Amino acid sequence: MSSTIQLQDERLRFDSHRRVVSGIEGLALFEFNLSDNQFSTFGSLDSMFGLADDCSNDYSPLLFKQLLHPDDLNTYLEELGKLMIDPETYTRESMVRIFHLKEGQYRSFLVRSHLSSNRKILTCAVIDRTGRHPDEQAKIEQLSHFVEAALMEYDFLTESFRYITPGLFKMMGYDSGQPELDVQFWKELLHPDDVDMIIASREETLAGMAATYVYRVYVQGEIKWVEERREPLFDKHRQVVAYRALLKNITRLHDQEEQITELRTYDPVTGASNRETLTEYLNELLTNKRPITMIGVSFNHHTEVKQTLGFEMADEWRAVTTATLQKLVPEQAMLAQISEDMNCIVIPQSWTDEEARRFGKRVTNLSEHLFSIGNYEIFTTVSVGVCRYPHDGETANDLIKHTVHVTNHAFQQGGPHIELYSSKVDLPSIRRYELTNDLRSAIKNREFYVVYQPKVDAWTGEILGAEALMRWTHPTWGAISPAEFIPLIERSNLYVEVTDFLIEEVCTFLSTLSMKLPVSINVPVQYFYRDDYLCVIHNSLKKWQLTADCLEIEIPESTLLDNRSRMKSVFNALNAYGLSISFDDFGKGYSSLAYVQDYNVQTIKIDRVFAHGIHQNVKSQAIVRSLMFIAKEFGMKVVVEGVEHFDDLAWLRDHGVSIIQGFLFSRPVSDQAFIALLQQKYLLPTEVLPLKERDALIPARMTFSKIKSLAVNLGEAPVLVSQRSSGLLALYTKLYLPPDDFLQFSIQLSNHDAAVLVTITNRTELLNGLYCYDVVYKHDDTIETALQEALRLTPKQIWDTGRIQQFL
Repeated sequence: MSSTIQLQDERLRFDSHRRVVSGIEGLALFEFNLSDNQFSTFGSLDSMFGLADDCSNDYSPLLFKQLLHPDDLNTYLEELGKLMIDPETYTRESMVRIFHLKEGQYRSFLVRSHLSSNRKILTCAVIDRTGRHPDEQAKIEQLSHFVEAALMEYDFLTESFRYITPGLFKMMGYDSGQPELDVQFWKELLHPDDVDMIIASREETLAGMAATYVYRVYVQGEIKWVEERREPLFDKHRQVVAYRALLKNITRLHDQEEQITELRTYDPVTGASNRETLTEYLNELLTNKRPITMIGVSFNHHTEVKQTLGFEMADEWRAVTTATLQKLVPEQAMLAQISEDMNCIVIPQSWTDEEARRFGKRVTNLSEHLFSIGNYEIFTTVSVGVCRYPHDGETANDLIKHTVHVTNHAFQQGGPHIELYSSKVDLPSIRRYELTNDLRSAIKNREFYVVYQPKVDAWTGEILGAEALMRWTHPTWGAISPAEFIPLIERSNLYVEVTDFLIEEVCTFLSTLSMKLPVSINVPVQYFYRDDYLCVIHNSLKKWQLTADCLEIEIPESTLLDNRSRMKSVFNALNAYGLSISFDDFGKGYSSLAYVQDYNVQTIKIDRVFAHGIHQNVKSQAIVRSLMFIAKEFGMKVVVEGVEHFDDLAWLRDHGVSIIQGFLFSRPVSDQAFIALLQQKYLLPTEVLPLKERDALIPARMTFSKIKSLAVNLGEAPVLVSQRSSGLLALYTKLYLPPDDFLQFSIQLSNHDAAVLVTITNRTELLNGLYCYDVVYKHDDTIETALQEALRLTPKQIWDTGRIQQFL
């Protein structure tokens, strides 16, 4: 990046001088670098201002300020001020009088001030208006050396040069001896491809046109680039009789421009087009209404290589994988780099699903390729996502964004996988993006709140305690599941703020209870890496006059893989303070039994995966019996969470489980609702079925047509429909849908051509990742008939056979 900036700065400096010296004879240049206050001068200042020969090293802005006529100083500074503050202005001119020290009088000068395009370099060209000086030729030669330029005039009447500065011959590689500037000289000097342009330029000049020509010349066997700025000279009858030309050697500038173009256009590691070039190419195709197929490719290994082997190896990994992918790129297609771990192939054709999958299969076959970097050989898993215009996006930004989404979705499916873009892919991406962005503001706006799920005696239903659970109501997406927002909090490093909030909220609630009741809170392991974790807990308990036994710390057993010695000291400190510790989700990790031996905990919570259907699952029964035996030997309490059915409760009761937590007794409830439950003291188990047996489900498709106020085409997704009453439907889907004012969609029955626009009125989260939405629609007899005639499946068939997966 630094080389790019340096090249750009040099280019801007050349550009600044190019603008101020064009067509100017006999001048002095002052250059101010506004970044570091450096001041430089060029030209024969001693003759223009009568300066002593021995003061050349003492030039400063103050000296020239003193030479300005007092009446002109304020005028000039005012013009300079306008130049500095007006972002749209780069050049201003002023007529000033400057005192000539040797002559003892003021001379008139034109000062042309110019700011470079980055507004960091101010160049002032001071032009003597009193007439041509005797030593003008020497001044022009010095200027020529400075700007690698030469001045010449050509007479059309005599077909000869009126004069030529020696700088021209030096530019052309002649340090001594000057050749004849005849036709043969120019023919040998010019690049063959530029001869016709120079011949045509003669007619343009004779027609009175001022123009700039850029061409190549041979200098000692090397090609140099020359810029010629030519202006015609007229006689008193306005007839062109000659021309004056300023010639500059711009080879260095041209080379720098090529380097800058390459740096701006291509990824420096892989040589593939970068994202800026990709965007420009897509815009060009879109402007010309060309079809587009974009193939996103991720080798899914860059981060691991970087973290394990270092940045240099990670760059080599990118270069090797991209070079291998390049061999598969079709003709007329562009290979571009979207990010460090994602390439994109842009094909200016409309590929069918079959064509896209066939090509994607060739790419995913690279998963079987052994990549060598340094002394390492690595296999990887290749993910491919396909996005097409106009179906999947209408702008370059949308196409790139959707390509990234679908490629990431392909990776999430596991193994080498090809995924075509659809709404099923993008809705979770849009949702995840918005939730991640809104997390920090959610804490400030108190969108998070705490609910409490009772822990009860398995036989009597007496409330023995509770677990405090975080909830989030997003202003757009509504209630967000903890399974979704907790990983986002951890990835965003906001777990400290959220945990502090949870501790304070729970302590505040406990202070309002009329009875002493232990409440457990979930604390991520990362929270305990802060030095003051115990101080935060202590301050909250002290603030609300609570004892340590009011709180129980739940730590997910599966997160204790790192820094075992640190966590041992944390557990000891918590126990010494009087806080009890519980292993949450126990039994799911690889080292559950080792953790029981290493850490001092008082409770284990057996995960819901073992409780669900345990009455008929022999393996779950064996695991729970073993955990019960271990807990008894270590003197620990056991809580089984996720209990939802009577049959499972009966088995757990029979095998000695005394504490239950689950929907069978109570869902998580608000603080006020929990206080009402405490007044009951005992809870009765109640089994709730998600669907009634008489309900019937109809397979359908839903089509998304608007996100916020933006019309979109996100494709279709499957849905199951149940008619509650005329004008009211229940939709069952795996998609989490936001409120209808954010997302607009319609459903289409398999036996009905017209789409039915629906509006969400309620949402319920079911088991197994399913959601139920109550929606209303405008009553229509044809729709009612279609609903009656549609293929119906009973809920019993759906849930008992698992055929719901066939539709969703």
